[in-house]
Amino acid sequence: MNIFSGLGLLLLFGVVKKNAILQIDHTNGLRGQGMERHDAIIQANRDRLRPILMTTIALVAGMTPLVLSSGPGSGTNRSIGVLVIGGQSCVCC
Repeated sequence: MNIFSGLGLLLLFGVVKKNAILQIDHTNGLRGQGMERHDAIIQANRDRLRPILMTTIALVAGMTPLVLSSGPGSGTNRSIGVLVIGGQSCVCC
């Protein structure tokens, strides 16, 4: 654990927080339209699944070069890449 993996952890927290806020906001919007709580939660989860998966795939694809690099300074880059890819992969599964 170094400073770069700590920054990667903060990045993961930010992405999860953003997804949760958008999901809850959409659920509350559906509830405001008169939907029952359970139905609104299920519908909001269906509606938000695709954007969450797109964000996850883009983040993993963006961090892949950091993990695969082998030049000077790649050790510091690799730590943030491994943490973000691992964290996003666990969230997705």
